Amino acid sequence: LFENRAPLLRQFPLAAMVLTAELKGCIRLKEGSKVQVHGLKNRDELNGTIGRCLQFDAEKLRWGVELPGGQKILLKMANLLPVDADVEPATAGPTGAPMPASAAAAAATESVGTKAAEADATLSAAADAGGSQHITGRGTSPVPLEETTSEPPDIGTNTGATPMAEQNAQEMQDLPELKPAAVDKSGRWWQNESASAKFADQLRANEPTLKSLCLVPPKRFAEEDVERICDALEVNTCCCELLASGHALSEAGCKRLAQMLRVNRTLQMLSVGNSSLADRACFLFEGLSENQGLTSLDLEHKGMTSEACLALANALCQRAQLGAADLTTLRLSRNPGLKAALSQLASAPAPKQLLLADSGLGEDQAGDIGRWVARGVEDLDLRENSSLGGDGLDAMLKALLPKTCEQPPLLQRLRLDGCAVGDDGLEALATACDRGLELEELFLERCEATVVGCRILAPKLRRRRLRLLSVRGNLIGDEGCELLADCAERLDLSAVNLSPQVLPVLGEQPAVISLELFNNPQLGGQAPATWCSELRCEHWQQLEQLDMSACSLGSDGFRLLCCTLLEKPRLMPRLQGLCLGGNEVEDTDELNDLSEKLATARGLRVIWRNT
Repeated sequence: LFENRAPLLRQFPLAAMVLTAELKGCIRLKEGSKVQVHGLKNRDELNGTIGRCLQFDAEKLRWGVELPGGQKILLKMANLLPVDADVEPATAGPTGAPMPASAAAAAATESVGTKAAEADATLSAAADAGGSQHITGRGTSPVPLEETTSEPPDIGTNTGATPMAEQNAQEMQDLPELKPAAVDKSGRWWQNESASAKFADQLRANEPTLKSLCLVPPKRFAEEDVERICDALEVNTCCCELLASGHALSEAGCKRLAQMLRVNRTLQMLSVGNSSLADRACFLFEGLSENQGLTSLDLEHKGMTSEACLALANALCQRAQLGAADLTTLRLSRNPGLKAALSQLASAPAPKQLLLADSGLGEDQAGDIGRWVARGVEDLDLRENSSLGGDGLDAMLKALLPKTCEQPPLLQRLRLDGCAVGDDGLEALATACDRGLELEELFLERCEATVVGCRILAPKLRRRRLRLLSVRGNLIGDEGCELLADCAERLDLSAVNLSPQVLPVLGEQPAVISLELFNNPQLGGQAPATWCSELRCEHWQQLEQLDMSACSLGSDGFRLLCCTLLEKPRLMPRLQGLCLGGNEVEDTDELNDLSEKLATARGLRVIWRNT
């Protein structure tokens, strides 16, 4: 990387400043440090704003910063001026890299090769971030404060190094010597290197600890990396997962992966490619057809065409003929070609978990979906297929439960969020329950259901209480909530327009262990003064989790609820988690002390700050 330093340092002048400036001290940023935003061009209105650091993102080389009003943004360190950070004495490390003086003694015990690698990584990170600050960790990132020829101005300015525009070729030659031989080829993505080299060595050595291989962006998975990893996987017998989604794959890359799948017998999970995969997936599936080890296949958002989906159907059938076990998980969400190939896929072996979300599926495909699910699907995700509707759901359930059905289907978990099934869909579900459908979890979020559908479905669900029921985002009101109150152990009644009058009915349910009431503003305002005093200790005996976020409680409502739980230790005795975020509660010492007192006294976790 550093064989030709001059062009690199011309491109990144601030990196050259790090190498040439003398060090005065290190500013140590940490979570909670106050900083001033400066130097933004596209969002110049934020310049001068004072915020506080949240967490450092080591992959993006950015600090999360919360601004006044709760806005959160990611910023380069070059765009931050520390306001109250501690300055620690600093010195130059053995390789010239800046480091805190307190770390110098520990660094002295390290090998020369390791020190040189750290110095090289420092330069590359600074060049990539476009700033001269020194990056050495995730939670606390020291920033060098350079020596100046006069008294230093505000913290964070760089006046000690001569601008690159004024340097000549001789000055470039006088920069500290960097020896490429000392660089540790460890796969740091910011060094424009590939993590695959190190992983490939571990795979060839059959290291038993390397069970999952993760090469998602920003790590590289170019064609040479595909070749290197596939070569290693062909001799490895320990690694179970290859996760490399988000990278474009060429035809050659797909063919190389297919060749590896024909040989490898231990890989169980495969996730590769991005939305440009399209027809090239056909080459990949040629290897899948001869593979007997995979049990989980992630093909979400791969731009797969109908031809690719047909090739997948054929591959699943061929591997079944070889005696391969059926997939446990098949993710096909957000693929436009899925619709045209569903009839063929319905004839293929069914996975236990099938994800078909946001694929434009409608009533025309409903029968094929039902027939495929009938082959053994236990977990079906149809979210965001808004063209399905009530008639489509009815057609799917009829195909799943034909009149000649001798055994109930294996389907236990069904997600219909955003499928616009409405009350007709709830009626179809009720009919399916009469015909043998035995669900454990049912998601009906944003399905345009009303209290009419609740009246039809609730009596059927009570016969065999669900483990989880979510009707979030349906305006079913108090009556709908009362009807569904005893239909599941875990209830999500968020954003359903319920009022405090329904709380006693919910509290009476002995089986409810989790209750989500997010975004029901009628519970806030002046209402807590009434319903808090009416909470009865003989109710809520099994409740473990309660979410009343964004219910407009305000500081008064928050205080009332916390005090009620403190004063009545027999109320909700099993409560483990209380979420009250987004309620416009003031962050005062009084309320901080109150929440901590409640958490300590009841042994529960209280979440309430807007952050």
